[in-house]
Amino acid sequence: MPLKSLDHFCIEFIKHTWENDFLNEIESLTLNLSFECNQHIGAIVTAVKNREKWAIKFLDSWGKFPSGVLWGNLVELGSFDECLLTEHTIENQSPKEIIRGQYCLASLPFWELFHNIYPELSPGLQLKIGICIPRTCAAFEANEVLNEILSRVFNITSPSVIVTEGQCTKSMQTKFDIMDWIAISIFSFIGILIVCSSIYDVTAKRRGSVPNEALVAFSLYVNMNTLFRTSSKKSPNIISCLNGIRCMSIIWIIFGHSYMMSLLLPNANSKDIIDWARTPFSMFLQCGTISVDSFFFLSGLLLIWSGMREMEKTGGKLDILMMYLHRYIRLTPIVAAAILFYVSLFRHMGNGPLWNNFTSSYKLCHETWWATLLYVQNYAAPGRMCLGHTWYLAADMQLYIISPLLLIPIFKWKKKAIGGVIVLGILMVAYVFTIIMINNFSVFSPTGNLGEDTPEMRKTYYPTHARTSPWLIGIIVGYFLYNYKDTRIKMPKVAIIGGWIIALVLLATGIFALYPKVLPDAKPLSTIEGAFYLTLSRVAWPLALSWIVFACVNGYGGLANTFLSWPFWQPVARLSYCMYIIHLTVETINAGRTKVNLHFSDYDLMLRFWGDFGITILVSIVAYLMFESPMMGIEKILFKSNPTKKAKTISKEGLCEHQP
Repeated sequence: MPLKSLDHFCIEFIKHTWENDFLNEIESLTLNLSFECNQHIGAIVTAVKNREKWAIKFLDSWGKFPSGVLWGNLVELGSFDECLLTEHTIENQSPKEIIRGQYCLASLPFWELFHNIYPELSPGLQLKIGICIPRTCAAFEANEVLNEILSRVFNITSPSVIVTEGQCTKSMQTKFDIMDWIAISIFSFIGILIVCSSIYDVTAKRRGSVPNEALVAFSLYVNMNTLFRTSSKKSPNIISCLNGIRCMSIIWIIFGHSYMMSLLLPNANSKDIIDWARTPFSMFLQCGTISVDSFFFLSGLLLIWSGMREMEKTGGKLDILMMYLHRYIRLTPIVAAAILFYVSLFRHMGNGPLWNNFTSSYKLCHETWWATLLYVQNYAAPGRMCLGHTWYLAADMQLYIISPLLLIPIFKWKKKAIGGVIVLGILMVAYVFTIIMINNFSVFSPTGNLGEDTPEMRKTYYPTHARTSPWLIGIIVGYFLYNYKDTRIKMPKVAIIGGWIIALVLLATGIFALYPKVLPDAKPLSTIEGAFYLTLSRVAWPLALSWIVFACVNGYGGLANTFLSWPFWQPVARLSYCMYIIHLTVETINAGRTKVNLHFSDYDLMLRFWGDFGITILVSIVAYLMFESPMMGIEKILFKSNPTKKAKTISKEGLCEHQP
């Protein structure tokens, strides 16, 4: 069929489809609308009846009643771009008026409309449909029109909020403001530094001269060599298997967040998600928060490992203020850059029917950016955190701040102090258990565990004092490994096999212990069951990792050690901190740009994950070269002139290199 004939056919089809069911109803309405809104709606109705293409586009961009609603297809987004790009100039008026489209995602009371026909529908169920209205109409006016039509067609007498301003988009473009230009200026300035530093570095090397350290801090040549450098040499000061543990954990976190985003998107077969949530594979996502405990464990282990080494050099002394300064300089530049991007250029990264739903959290950064830069957001702004996933950085920083209270006693009193650490760990486990029981918290829901902000999260997930168990276990293991770093502990084969079996059982238990609770007709998880699971899983998981690290260090790791110590992990491990900061922003942008319904399946979500992961890697490389690596170089230069102070601080290698 020729394009012109197809165009004519579509106009005729849409016009006749809408004419009797909708247009006549609008014409007969007598509502208290603004003059411009009423005039533009009338012009669109008249133009549709006259078969004018521009007006037909308004109706064509509307989402139609979706097929497969009983299979969970409760969203029909319509055509976002067609709506916003549709405009028409009214020629016979002076001054000339332009009718432009405004896209809104309307929430129709689906349950009220059809519960008599389909009694199995859940109360409060909504059907989301994209609509296109004139830009001169406010959301409350569209709300009034739609409520009146529903009242006439379906006899619904109680009005509902169908359209809100937050669900409406008037333009494809947003204007740049002062923060945007500040961000562009800062990022451009750093880009210029990189170009100049790289040119100077290459020129100096070609001339055979030694380049100035400060002038090559931003050099791509230097920083890319640092990033992609690998080594297979063994060193008593390096636990190489930790790279693999860290990388596998960060991949798991990105994987979990990618799935979480996909589950929140409009899926044409949403009902399949219920069946998916009852599969063993889903437990990797539903219980995936346990992956964060890997980083608390690594943090504690490397704290004591590096701390004991440095304190031996200085006779047990610590320059605590310099410790904190090193740590803050090491972690903050990439966080500050992420916040700057979030409050400025982030909102220009895309658009779509769901953009406001997924990206509105960037506004929180205008209010709580200071808490993030001070690493107190998990207490000062729970539920309102800028870059919500950085609660971990706050908890880890706070544990680092109190670490001298453990490092100094452990160095002086050794095993006696370790006994105190064990008692402290038991008390912290008991505290979390008590909080769950007193508040009757539900720590697991068989209908979905997507990490929503809840009282449970605020009291048992974000707070530092609720996350100390794996960190303290890491300290104990780190102390043990450091004391025996020059000795290979011999064990009988039976003990080695038993250790691996116990470790694997603990890992599997942490992931699959709640699987029976997601099966059909399973009894809900009781409060006491949830308390035991949450507290003991945070102990079992780091204990299993403890054996893995111990076995790898002492030569009992076998293939596991070969895999975890693979040199390939070294560049990924260096990127992992940037990846942790950046990945959720990438996933949010990709989800917010969605303009069509998706099909849910593990294969489709895997494809989406690898896209998210690939972009995260690329952006993280850029961030590492722009912020992290240059700041490490500058930090070395700043403190190089004072070797005494440098020796009194905990080594940066390991401590910060092994953060997510």
